[in-house]
Amino acid sequence: MLEMIVGILMTAIATSVIYIWGLKKSMSQQNDLLQILSIKGRKKVLKYLKKNGQITISEVEKEVNKISASQFYSKRKAVVTEPKVFSKALINEMKENGIITEELDHGKKIYRLQSKD
Repeated sequence: MLEMIVGILMTAIATSVIYIWGLKKSMSQQNDLLQILSIKGRKKVLKYLKKNGQITISEVEKEVNKISASQFYSKRKAVVTEPKVFSKALINEMKENGIITEELDHGKKIYRLQSKD
């Protein structure tokens, strides 16, 4: 009898822990997906910059268009549907972190990798 009660309590505790863990994951999932999108976008821009030396905002928009992010344990997916908005935010983040610099070339903004002086 005592073993059955202990078994039921252990099952209830394990179920509660798993439920709370899943609830916490689902609450932070939106932020996690946005962070994954940002990382993927940053990698694409850096790859383009290493190959070409400079990039414009319209080229950033082309590079990040339709980037998607998902997590292996979830069916939810985040996709860049507005590349103009995402590109501006990505460029600002990369400038703030000192990854790229902004320059003017014939009145057009271009972005280059930050030199490591």
